[in-house]
Amino acid sequence: MQVLNHSLSQFQKIFFVGIGGISMSSLAHMALAEGKTVGGSDRADSSAVKALAQKGCHIVIGHFPESVQGYDLVVYTAAVSQSSPELFSARRLGIPTLTRGEYLGAVMQDFAIRIGVSGTHGKTSTTTLLSHIALAANVDPTVMNGARAKTLNGEAYRIGADKRYFLYEACEYKASFHDFYPTTAIITNIELDHTDCYASLDDITEAFRKSLSCANIAVVNYDDPAAMRAVSDFQGKTVTFSLNSTDADYAASDIEPLGQTTAFTLYINGKAYRRVQLSLIGRFNVANALAALAAAHQNGISPDIAAASLQSFEAPDRRFEVIHRGKVLLCDDYAHHPSEIEATLKSAKALLKEGGRLIVIFQSHTYTRTHDLFDDFVKALRLADLVYMPDIYAARETDTLGVSSETLCRAIGTNATYLKSFDSIAHAVFSEARENDVILTMGAGDVFAIGRTLKTLFEQNGL
Repeated sequence: MQVLNHSLSQFQKIFFVGIGGISMSSLAHMALAEGKTVGGSDRADSSAVKALAQKGCHIVIGHFPESVQGYDLVVYTAAVSQSSPELFSARRLGIPTLTRGEYLGAVMQDFAIRIGVSGTHGKTSTTTLLSHIALAANVDPTVMNGARAKTLNGEAYRIGADKRYFLYEACEYKASFHDFYPTTAIITNIELDHTDCYASLDDITEAFRKSLSCANIAVVNYDDPAAMRAVSDFQGKTVTFSLNSTDADYAASDIEPLGQTTAFTLYINGKAYRRVQLSLIGRFNVANALAALAAAHQNGISPDIAAASLQSFEAPDRRFEVIHRGKVLLCDDYAHHPSEIEATLKSAKALLKEGGRLIVIFQSHTYTRTHDLFDDFVKALRLADLVYMPDIYAARETDTLGVSSETLCRAIGTNATYLKSFDSIAHAVFSEARENDVILTMGAGDVFAIGRTLKTLFEQNGL
């Protein structure tokens, strides 16, 4: 991996292809804050696009070759085809192009401490936890996150005055994290995912191993065999965290669920350090908190300050987010991989009161993931009492595999129902819901819209 041999300071007019995406829109906001002229295109209008337009960004809805004229750099997402009109035009006009990852990699090189959060699960929560800890320690970091969060003033990014700390989510899709330059690299866990670009667990583990090439410190999950294999030949300092063994550098013991919070005893270097209260549910979130605390401590932040701050933490959007609390509890979660689903549903079931049921509205994300992890989805979703599913969220794909939500529901069993429209699912769940039920919309697509409809129905009917 070579550091880019040019600085972004030479580019004053930047065009973002796919500007409505969570990461691309954040990069565009940061470029605007630096005084650059910013434009961008997306296939559809959205709240993210409107927010940029209000700040003076020139927005084009649709993809046209003339859109990039007058710009001196074009940045594009991994989902954009190399034959797209804007990229074709940029090459013809001699305008330099960078992927989103390459651009983000160049941005972070101005910072001395670059902490990247990677992993199959927990990246966004851990990045947000790390940001929360840094702010509690009066560090003023710049942050690039995978979701909006109250910690970041309701945004998915933060522009800090402290040029030491850059905290960011490092996505493994198409190995985009190979374009980044972490000084500290976190690996929360490694499982097979993104089967459209990784053939096996060994394949994706190798990608994580390569992502460490610039790091001085690797903070890694001691309980995860694949993550430990990824650091087996790491030449820097390996720091471990664990839920199962106090042999790790940072560990949690005596984990105690307390309603919608979790308490645990923090161990550092094999010694009990203090009792910690985390304002999240689930053992997986304790692991995320350990990873964030370890990375913060390794980069000069007091573990006392870090631990104390966890009690006031608020989860990022769509991470077991409470949408409605009445006679029923309605929550929304981003879980879209079988392991995430299983962990989330087990935590949700722990919240059930007498007579309550767990009702899940799950929208599977991409045909390849649904097809390749089909049996794991069936096993995980059977943890729910009732399951409702709309069509698979295609994202960047077309269906060439013959998999569908209907086939997934049939495999789950009689407690799973496929309904085509969001509205029909919302009204079916409303009709089914009763006091003490926990209802969860879940998936990486737009399934959260069903929760909005349900929230209105519950509020109007006193449920």
